[in-house]
Amino acid sequence: MAVKKYWVIINSEYKPELFENITWNEIKAKTESAQNYSGFPSQKEAEDVFNKLNFADLEPDPEKAKEKIENKIKNLQDRQIMLFTDGSYRDVEPRRYGAGWGYDSLYKEKGKLKEESGHGSVLALDSRQVIGETTAVDKALSYASLNGCTKVDIYCDLLDLVLWDCGFNNADKEVAKDYMRSMKFYRKELDITFHWCPSHEDIKYNEKADAEAKIGFEETYTKDQLSDKLPKLEEELGDLCDSGSSYAPSDYYDDDSDSVIGDTGRLTDNQDAYDDTIDDYDGYQRNQEIDELEDLIAKIKKILGIDD
Repeated sequence: MAVKKYWVIINSEYKPELFENITWNEIKAKTESAQNYSGFPSQKEAEDVFNKLNFADLEPDPEKAKEKIENKIKNLQDRQIMLFTDGSYRDVEPRRYGAGWGYDSLYKEKGKLKEESGHGSVLALDSRQVIGETTAVDKALSYASLNGCTKVDIYCDLLDLVLWDCGFNNADKEVAKDYMRSMKFYRKELDITFHWCPSHEDIKYNEKADAEAKIGFEETYTKDQLSDKLPKLEEELGDLCDSGSSYAPSDYYDDDSDSVIGDTGRLTDNQDAYDDTIDDYDGYQRNQEIDELEDLIAKIKKILGIDD
């Protein structure tokens, strides 16, 4: 195991600091939580994480967080969006399997401020609220992408979301790995800045996201509901598998023209080639739906203790 010679610390004021050869007692004296320090074997790794944390906004003071949010709203431009995300999980009887997710968004359209919210539930065997938090970010970023936004500010109250994204903490659990894969995908097309602020401090839009996530949690399933749902899902899967062949699309090149078709949005002067590409795309979509249904059914069977 490589020796951790360089350390990045998030101090008691939630400001990142970079150190070399710091002692263990000094580390503990400078931060409030074991979550808030991380060691690295090389200077470059430590500097990369330090720079990413500096770019993020960690604000523990609720009043300052509110002021920053209001200033951001005043300066919001077209094609920019502010996303407030949250997850919800509660220990209730009968037990529900999964978590709720929710988001609230602010953006400008032709100079006019708009607000949109969303919520839902995600089935999970464990991870509790965390999977609701990560799903909320994924759904909110998907919403931003589909609506043509280019610059995104995400506000969340789970510090781990920022720390994973910056590489400060290892994303070793499956829920964190899925989250990092999602972030890598969205960062290819979106300019994303994370903002962390404390939870349940009457920060208006964070509270709205929290309310949406609570609604989402009410949509999660009990074991009895999953048992009732399973036969319908298996029937749906069977119908989908019988509906036609499924295969992944690939770029189609026609030797008789200069047209390359990568998706159904591209036009071509060769109708046969275009028709083939449509078939490929439909097959790909069906393949995706089959994979998602199979994964969902497998999770439900595991919860119900059903062996294949």
